Amino acid sequence: MISDRASIRTGLTYAAWGYLFLHVDINIGSISILPAFVGDLLLMSAIHCLSAVRRDLSLLKPLLILMAVWHGIQWLPVVSQYVDILFLDLLFYAVAIYFHFQFLTDMAALATELQPPEAHLDKTLLHFRTLYALLYTAFHLVQYGNTILIRYRAITTWVVIGGTIIWVLAAIALMVSLFSLRNCVGDESAEQTLELPPKE
Repeated sequence: MISDRASIRTGLTYAAWGYLFLHVDINIGSISILPAFVGDLLLMSAIHCLSAVRRDLSLLKPLLILMAVWHGIQWLPVVSQYVDILFLDLLFYAVAIYFHFQFLTDMAALATELQPPEAHLDKTLLHFRTLYALLYTAFHLVQYGNTILIRYRAITTWVVIGGTIIWVLAAIALMVSLFSLRNCVGDESAEQTLELPPKE
């Protein structure tokens, strides 16, 4: 299948910026200026651009729509206070874990076809896939165990601070990896098309 270089490059760009919005949170008052639902929409655009070469990415769209709706609700303080339900939060946590595990698996598979032999971007992306799952799980365990660990609140606070720093650094490193993968495709000044087999 002949795949457009520009489409692949654009898709990887959307994916990189999408993870910035999902990992980094900057608030003005009670409103985030980097809302997570924007990250979901950017990843949706990435899937649209990349599904021609990784067809199974399209299967993740319904999960991403659910995540975007949930993050949009959480972004609005007036609305989120009425949907602060532990069951729903755990449900969407599971959806997010599954989505990112599969999405980064596909990005790693794409890297094996695009990267030069010395790059090893596929292994790097698989490492990020595992790190994402571990950090996301750890944050939720701390969040839900806060009432149990009340007497260890000082320790919990430092764990959260340390985890947040790792979370942000991981976001930056993941962005760099995705931009590096994008650069492996080449630009419009090179050949206009790239030979890649369609993936089921």
